[in-house]
Amino acid sequence: MATQLSFSWDLDVPEVRQRLLVTGASGFIGSFMVERALEKGFDVWAGIRSTSSRRYLQDERIHFIELDYANVDHLHNQLLDFKREQDGQGWDYIIHCAGATKCPNKEVFYQVNFVGTRNFVDELMRCQMVPRQFIFLSSLGAWGPQHERMPHQPITADDEPQPNTAYGVSKLCVAEYLKDAARFPWVVFRPTGVYGPRDKDYLLMVQGIQRGFDFALGFKHQDITFIYVRDLVKAVFLAIEKEVTERAYFVADGDVHTSKDFSQLVKRAL
Repeated sequence: MATQLSFSWDLDVPEVRQRLLVTGASGFIGSFMVERALEKGFDVWAGIRSTSSRRYLQDERIHFIELDYANVDHLHNQLLDFKREQDGQGWDYIIHCAGATKCPNKEVFYQVNFVGTRNFVDELMRCQMVPRQFIFLSSLGAWGPQHERMPHQPITADDEPQPNTAYGVSKLCVAEYLKDAARFPWVVFRPTGVYGPRDKDYLLMVQGIQRGFDFALGFKHQDITFIYVRDLVKAVFLAIEKEVTERAYFVADGDVHTSKDFSQLVKRAL
């Protein structure tokens, strides 16, 4: 008579989580990207410099990595070291927030924002570490002022980019390079003015208005738009959820203000 035997397997199988890298993680937008990634259950790496503040990166689940975008050989070795440590795996997703918004001269914008990103993309391909998505945080500044005629018309993807700052030019160069990269899963976000906790740029404007200086002085009409930082972050992670690639997006909250309106809003809030 055959005897039936039953076995109960209680194996401790480790959970495999998707790896996500946020570059420029110590910055205003980058730190919020890290927080959202942790909330979403990703295994999160924060790309920082040795001198970067970790004030908003205190969560013990965060892994840290330093990447030298300016030195190709060093960057190559850093990526290969990471790949070996991860059993031959790279990141599933990369949100590239690293870059310069203030520089002493135009050349630094070009070197940091364009050359640094180009080096990073090239070495990811060279090391066979191309992620499922490479999300690049660009700027509305890459499109520049479009419609000077009145009434102003919304900027569209069909408009010819006309960046009028070195910062905008550097961001546009990155997007054009990504589009030409063969079989590279890029996504570009071009947010308008991003505001929220931890921001310092709009804080300076608010402090100026508080002291009686109205930055809206002048004779030229100006329409301005904004996006709250957490709304921008939600948009980025929606792109990850939908697995979009080779797409570029303008991001704003849908409201349009004159510079005078902005001043009045700040005065009422103060």
